[in-house]
Amino acid sequence: LKPPPLIVLSFDGFRVSYLQRGKTKNLDIIKRCGSSAEYMYPSYPSKTFPNHYTIATGLYPESHGIVDNKMYDPSHSDPKTRWFNQKTNIWNTAIKNGLKSATIYWFGSGVAVQGTSTTLVDNHVETNDFCTGMQPTYYSGKKSPESQIKQVVDWLLLPDSQRPSIIMAYFSIPDGAGHLYGPHAKEVNNQVSAVDGLIGQLMSSLLHHGLLHCVNVVILSDHGQFV
Repeated sequence: LKPPPLIVLSFDGFRVSYLQRGKTKNLDIIKRCGSSAEYMYPSYPSKTFPNHYTIATGLYPESHGIVDNKMYDPSHSDPKTRWFNQKTNIWNTAIKNGLKSATIYWFGSGVAVQGTSTTLVDNHVETNDFCTGMQPTYYSGKKSPESQIKQVVDWLLLPDSQRPSIIMAYFSIPDGAGHLYGPHAKEVNNQVSAVDGLIGQLMSSLLHHGLLHCVNVVILSDHGQFV
């Protein structure tokens, strides 16, 4: 038998104290009914790209090679694969073991690693011509968070032969508001509420389709937010 599908959702810059603001009723339910940690330590440096690839590989940045959000090595002309070919990741490991994988906006999922690419990918990739040859391609972010959740559920509804065993989706909120306004701002609170709404959307959809007890869901963040 195939293992139940694993869904990994990452919300960028979600500080642990955001859970104590009375705006996370859906996350609170999951916390009560499932397993949770009081806090987590990010890897160093505590930035988005290094930590997301740490999550994907189980390795520290010093080992997987993604050490910053932007990198440039004048001795290498390939703007993408050079950085990722050092170590494999979880979605490629799944493929090599006969399973299918899917990603949405997850850093590193837009390139073939050691000759293997994720089965299903929804990244809406855009290339900034000015940066070609200097950085990996950017994700456009044109897919709304709500449509990302819908895509996750749609993948789960695929026939068994096509359904991914692991789905990893990245969400940029609430990190942007935290950097712009600070972690205690009302704008951050609004995005924390938005994150919780997305969790509610996912759980309602899983319940509606009879999938709530057929999947494993992991909700995490790459790092917190400083004052």
